[in-house]
Amino acid sequence: MSNKKSANRPVAGIIATLFILSLVTSITIWWKFAWPVLSGVNLPSHEGHIALIITHTLGGTFMLGAGGLALYVGWTKRWRKWHKVIGSSYIGAGSIAAFTALALSIMFDHTPLSLGVATGTLSLVWLAFAGMALRAVLNKRFESHREWVIRSYVVSWTFLGRLLVVGSHKKCHCLII
Repeated sequence: MSNKKSANRPVAGIIATLFILSLVTSITIWWKFAWPVLSGVNLPSHEGHIALIITHTLGGTFMLGAGGLALYVGWTKRWRKWHKVIGSSYIGAGSIAAFTALALSIMFDHTPLSLGVATGTLSLVWLAFAGMALRAVLNKRFESHREWVIRSYVVSWTFLGRLLVVGSHKKCHCLII
């Protein structure tokens, strides 16, 4: 038994390190894009859809935290009793973030047009992947569930990566948090 425990320590250490790295990068991105919205600094550039932008920002913030925590719990098996609650929070907050992002991409003109198309597409892909993760766990297909959750979390980070790439372009002010 002690051999098994010591063999799992390096893997748990790597997972913990990756989780901490994801938190650090999440905080950095949150500070750069979400805080200006939540503090009110960027709200004038979102006139006409302030409630949607705040809802999206809060949902996305909670989703990223809950998603990272759910993945950590799933991988390490620590705090296992909380995995279902954390995972449900990830799906709920992520759904709010995805639906509001989809609404923003459909309801408002963005320059360039590709920004709204990309955001809407990522929202639909996230909803599909999260839906497959939910379906898999309800059917007790836990390996498939894990794979779909990871895919949905990667799509979340794809959105953030897109933000970093186009976030500095002044033309893209509308959807950039």
